[in-house]
Amino acid sequence: MAWLRWLHRYVGLAGSLMLLLMGISGSILVLQDDFWRWQYPELTQLPADLTAEQEAARLQDILQPREPVASAVLNSVPTAIHWPQPNFNAFKVWGKDEHFALVSSQGEVLWQGPARAHWLGWLFELHDNLLLGEAGHQLVGIAALTLTAMIIIGVILWWRTRRRFKWRGLWPAQRQRGAWIISHRDIGSLCSPLLLVLALTGASLVYYQTSANLLTGLLGGQLPAPVSTPSQPVALDQSILTADRLRAALLSARQALPQARLTRLYVTDANPEILRLRFRQPDMWHPNGRSYVSINLSTLKVLEITDANGHGSGPAWLYRLYPLHAAKVGGRVYQALVLLTGLLLSYLAFSGVWSYVLYLRSARQPGS
Repeated sequence: MAWLRWLHRYVGLAGSLMLLLMGISGSILVLQDDFWRWQYPELTQLPADLTAEQEAARLQDILQPREPVASAVLNSVPTAIHWPQPNFNAFKVWGKDEHFALVSSQGEVLWQGPARAHWLGWLFELHDNLLLGEAGHQLVGIAALTLTAMIIIGVILWWRTRRRFKWRGLWPAQRQRGAWIISHRDIGSLCSPLLLVLALTGASLVYYQTSANLLTGLLGGQLPAPVSTPSQPVALDQSILTADRLRAALLSARQALPQARLTRLYVTDANPEILRLRFRQPDMWHPNGRSYVSINLSTLKVLEITDANGHGSGPAWLYRLYPLHAAKVGGRVYQALVLLTGLLLSYLAFSGVWSYVLYLRSARQPGS
């Protein structure tokens, strides 16, 4: 056990700052929609009951090309548009170069600019990639895998002392190093189940294709082709970007999956005239769903229908990774548990470092 204790201590010390940042940023991001609603109170209204004509007009406003390729609400061509949802009465619009806009269902642009310019966008990038792009994203994945191992080692070390657990020992009332170690040990044991879920799902989202291969290999099923977005800004042909044509396209797509709710629209890379619409089936955990309808805006022909309910058991579990990690399932209770677990992860990082600092102080004292 001595080598496990040594490994847990020094790997934890090495990664303490990253774990502190991941815990705090993740806890705040659980409430990101609440922060948007606080900043823009009109978002608390239910989505306006837009008529088909109004919905098409809003979409036309967002997709309308400008010189040379800018849209009406972004400084770049939109690549994805998220539909208003219950208690979030706005379109979320993403464009190239990390641009983002929030457009109310009444057509008012509430916020626009580089995603990182808003503090929530900055915080998401910190949590996702440490503001370092793909290299940082990989570091986060390694940290999540390391945290998984740390949790397992911590539980193994705690198991031998489990009978010493006392609720009053969770908070270190004394300044001695032993009190901090007991607090670290017992709080870690309490939050380890959910913390393990968050660590594993976080690592799986970073290494998504590996996770997909593993789950489909073990449980069966087949994944659809990934959603493609433009590698270069591509403006839609203005001659086909009419409200009537958009209304007809949305109607055809909804008829293809009548039980599902429209959540997103993507402009495809191969042909900007082809729109790919994303739907959420009623029993889907994922807030955006994993069902798609591809439609040619020029001919109004439905090209492909992908129903997530037919993908099999492996993809079904794959689609649950994100909602479990981001607390997009389970209501306010699970959301509160994830938020608390993130804060406790930060506390574990701090208490581990502080107990080691106290150890170093005692080692330097005469006669120690």
